[in-house]
Amino acid sequence: MQEEEENLEFDSKVECEEEELEKTLRKPNLGKPTLKDPIKNLPSLDLDGIVSYIKNGHAKNIIILQGAGISCAAGIPDFRSPGTGLYDNLKQYNLPYPERIFEVNFVRETPEPFFQVAKNQLPGLYKPTLAHHLPVLLEKHGLLTRVYTQNIDGLEKAAGLSSDLVVEAHGSFDTGTCFECRKKYQLKEFYDTISKGEVSRCPSCNGVIKPNVVLFGEDLPIKFQTYRKKDFKKCDLLIVIGSSLKVSPFCDSIALAHRNVPRLLLNKEIVATYDEVLRRTTDPCGNSVVYEKSKGKGLFKFGHKLNQRDVFYGGDCQETVKELIIKLGWERELQDIYNPDNI
Repeated sequence: MQEEEENLEFDSKVECEEEELEKTLRKPNLGKPTLKDPIKNLPSLDLDGIVSYIKNGHAKNIIILQGAGISCAAGIPDFRSPGTGLYDNLKQYNLPYPERIFEVNFVRETPEPFFQVAKNQLPGLYKPTLAHHLPVLLEKHGLLTRVYTQNIDGLEKAAGLSSDLVVEAHGSFDTGTCFECRKKYQLKEFYDTISKGEVSRCPSCNGVIKPNVVLFGEDLPIKFQTYRKKDFKKCDLLIVIGSSLKVSPFCDSIALAHRNVPRLLLNKEIVATYDEVLRRTTDPCGNSVVYEKSKGKGLFKFGHKLNQRDVFYGGDCQETVKELIIKLGWERELQDIYNPDNI
């Protein structure tokens, strides 16, 4: 009886200790781990730590993932921002849900709404922003492996980035394909038609010529999968700019960076993270060890007590990218390639 009471007392004590441990470990602590040091060569989990990592020569194969947030300053609405996002401005079409307008079968059968949106997405209507020039500077310094963009606006290339360093994961308006005869076209010859919100049609069969942008129900370009598999094997720094990281398989890319590779998110808000749930155990030598029970494999660990590599720097990505460039000492080089007064 006494032994049972002692066991109950012990179990209760352990349970209380675990509850206290979990409360402590789940407190927000952005950028300041308390249980583990940052990974090798990353002095701190903040922007200065990333800058030092780059300046000290540890980032020679940088990959950038870009989303719609980087192009908002160019006047292109993103998809999900309340009130101003593209999805919020589609109510006039009485769609059952906003994503319907970008479903391949819907566009095939009812192309008019899609082309009303497409007329405002054509290349040449918008100019690259300050943030679009970060990859250009990284290329100049020989540090860029690739930019993977969710955007179909072509502003990466318009900023001066070499086309072979850009993977347009969701396609572009450079080319188009007829739904019916599958004939391919340089879409530029149909820009006048599309700019009026009219449907571009095949001269051969009168079928709808769909711009080669990826719609829901279509696979991403082969180039995306091929390059991604190769590039992430050598990636030594991942930078994510202006993406909600909600669309698969693009959002899955952050999990491909090796666990010893720093990851920087420049975004208005934290995305692709999860609540950390930790437990304590002992190793074979009797040492106390904290381990993770969460199912957030590959997601960001901002604020987690076991975070060793993820850095979030919040705010408008034009300002945060500018600050990164200044801290790297590249402000003069930025001025040489980007003059907002000429845009």
